[in-house]
Amino acid sequence: MLPSVLAAGFVAFLAAVGPAAPTTVSAATNDVCSISGPTVMGVGQKADFTVVVQDPPDGQTISVDLDDSKGDADITSINGTPVPNTDALSGVELTLGANDCGTDDPSLYDATYAENLALIKEWLNEAIDRGENCTGPIGLQPTLCDLNAFPPDNHPNDVIAGPLLSWQDNDIDCGLTAVNGGPCEIPGYVIDLAAKSLATAVTKGTPTSCATIANDMENAILSGWEGGTNATSNYVAAQFEDFVLNYDHCSTLPGEMVVDGADGYLTVDVTCNRPGIFDLSFALPGGGGKMIEVVCSADVETADIFAIPTSVEINPAIANVAHALVWVSLKGKDGEVSLRGTKVLWTTDRCAIESSTVSDEESFEAAESLFRGFNPLVPATARAVEESTYATTGPDGASRQQEEQNTFGVTSSAASGFVQRTISATVLHCDPIHAPNVTPGPATVTAYIERGTLDDNNLANDDDLVVKTTVTVVGPPAANGVTVTAAPASLACGEKATITVDAKDAAGQPVSDHTLVEAVTNAGGVLAGTGAVAGQAGLVAPVSSTIAETFGGKATFYLLTSTAHVGKYEVVVTTGGGGGVTGQLANVRLHVEEIQFNSYRMLYSFLKR
Repeated sequence: MLPSVLAAGFVAFLAAVGPAAPTTVSAATNDVCSISGPTVMGVGQKADFTVVVQDPPDGQTISVDLDDSKGDADITSINGTPVPNTDALSGVELTLGANDCGTDDPSLYDATYAENLALIKEWLNEAIDRGENCTGPIGLQPTLCDLNAFPPDNHPNDVIAGPLLSWQDNDIDCGLTAVNGGPCEIPGYVIDLAAKSLATAVTKGTPTSCATIANDMENAILSGWEGGTNATSNYVAAQFEDFVLNYDHCSTLPGEMVVDGADGYLTVDVTCNRPGIFDLSFALPGGGGKMIEVVCSADVETADIFAIPTSVEINPAIANVAHALVWVSLKGKDGEVSLRGTKVLWTTDRCAIESSTVSDEESFEAAESLFRGFNPLVPATARAVEESTYATTGPDGASRQQEEQNTFGVTSSAASGFVQRTISATVLHCDPIHAPNVTPGPATVTAYIERGTLDDNNLANDDDLVVKTTVTVVGPPAANGVTVTAAPASLACGEKATITVDAKDAAGQPVSDHTLVEAVTNAGGVLAGTGAVAGQAGLVAPVSSTIAETFGGKATFYLLTSTAHVGKYEVVVTTGGGGGVTGQLANVRLHVEEIQFNSYRMLYSFLKR
């Protein structure tokens, strides 16, 4: 016989479906649990803001304060009833309504859960006691106790014919028998798993169907079964599900749901008159309350466009990058923050663009910080950019040079005064992987910004705002882009000559800073610098070699002539893209120039002095 508590407990759950109508348990009162309403609105717009108070007593009042010192807005109605424009309301009575807050009293939940758990464990143990096993009075043969005869996927609708009626029999069979029909027992921790799952469902009152309750309990048993699932665990879990799901047991689960009394509501309308920021606060007489900050935005009138860095390289040299962050900051007529959610169409005429990695405040702020930290004198900062998700996430194959994105709000840190910005951003990709067949030259990135006038919350069609910026795309040194000069071209033995290398890409632009250039000379000259590069490929003997980096497209060497050689000196200059000349021989085009100049032996008498 079922315990008497079953009849009185948890009647809310219907056998298979149906909403709950649980026993009410009071929770904490007079706490503002939520404020709903937009955080951004446009000039001339009116918006509803609703505050919900946890279980207030009848007649509870609340005060409302609107601080619009950084703009201009007014409260214009209460619960739909117009009021004279104001920035403050006091003693407004809350309207009692549905329970949206739920319970925020952990002690109440814990106590109710503990009571429910004890009742449900007792209930399950009685069902287990009724369960038949191999030592029961029916006197089953051991072969009938073999679990192989009962596939683990048996569920309530699978009634086993014969003397062992294990399913839909209003009990829980253990199925843990010995080979020779020994005693059968379900471990206590398994009962705990089932009871805790049911107690949680009853206490929270969240499941909407008996099938959900039973299935969640079955999964809890299987996931917590010690040693992993097997035929026995599947059988036992299915027995628990069979018991709960059949015989209308969901409607008689013992225990009660934790619910609150009616919550209190107040809705105020706020009209935005002038752009800025306002704080809307709700406070209860006994203490407690909440505040929401709202940006009152203007129509888009102007936009500033930015790019970091303003020069990128197709094959980046040391401390250079192939990617740039580009963004627009939208403003109203007087420079105030503009309405968010405006559509922006991005295009570029060179390289490729992708906006998915900078589509919201969090991702944009992280990207802005990373790109602003890029320093061509610190190679690690370039490496951080090139290894970031902003550089490694490739553009859409179907639209490499076009992206569409809505603007979003960005609020700076407290140290910067919480400056509000309306932003749309994209990442320019100039590496040959994400921008196949890319060529050097200026990349013009254009933002087409939807612009109009707010009229009853609708955006009228006006001319789009178009802003552009240019990012210089630098390529590797071109085949005809390297020139070498010596000054002076003629000198006395032992004197120094300055060798200047001017390297340009195919567009005639100076190559990026830090592009490596190697110079090799013969005839015993000494080049200022350190180390031979070019992988020791083809030594010049006697050899003198060094490397230098370009700055402004130029690299400088110094050749010290020898007193032992009179005549022509040869200087061979080698350079390439990708930041070096060593190990790049198979990957980049090498450009070699030779210069020759005369060196004259000084008089012996001069040397003897």
